Amino acid sequence: MKKFIRYVMFGSIIYWIQIILTGLITEITGLWHVYSFLISLLLGWGASFFVHKHLTFQAKNLENTKFFIFILVLFTIYTMWFGMNYIFQLLIPKYYLLVIIGSSIPSGLLGYYLNRSFVFKN
Repeated sequence: MKKFIRYVMFGSIIYWIQIILTGLITEITGLWHVYSFLISLLLGWGASFFVHKHLTFQAKNLENTKFFIFILVLFTIYTMWFGMNYIFQLLIPKYYLLVIIGSSIPSGLLGYYLNRSFVFKN
């Protein structure tokens, strides 16, 4: 349970930084929010691996190859997120940040399970 709380806490911090970056990039540049989110997402991937490796799961002896599995897990999560986001965006086009947040909840739960089970297991 402690790891789940840390996962949610650290993941939420990175997540909100990504949301803020998404909003800033979208509003400043006029870029479609999905592209803005993908830019902020790429920046967050490196931070997420480092934070979850050292602070969430405390996986000290993690092989470097696990980073590739982590990226595969992220790809799975964000493919699911992108699909849900796209569908919800068609239904609720005006509230793109609400759509991003709403479609992130099931993706985040799946992410914890996959990271705990396959990437950062001791």
